[in-house]
Amino acid sequence: MENNVKKQGRPIGSNVRNNILALLSKDGPMHGYELYQKYIEHYPPVTMRLIYYHLKKGVSIGDLKVHKIEKKKGSYSWGNEVQNIVYSVK
Repeated sequence: MENNVKKQGRPIGSNVRNNILALLSKDGPMHGYELYQKYIEHYPPVTMRLIYYHLKKGVSIGDLKVHKIEKKKGSYSWGNEVQNIVYSVK
């Protein structure tokens, strides 16, 4: 059997997640939207949905952690409270 056999499936790792880790390492803990705004300033444009996907994936694989959860009261179209999840490097 050859040792050079390419494995099937997605490769481990992500350029987007690596960029997110770099931003969080440099600038400290941030919530998702703030991180999205910084990301598109420094790297090629991505969707906000992709940033949130990689934040959740980063937490699930142990690269990131939830630093804190901020709840703010107000009058919003969906209710009277908003929740910001702040992420940081593990």
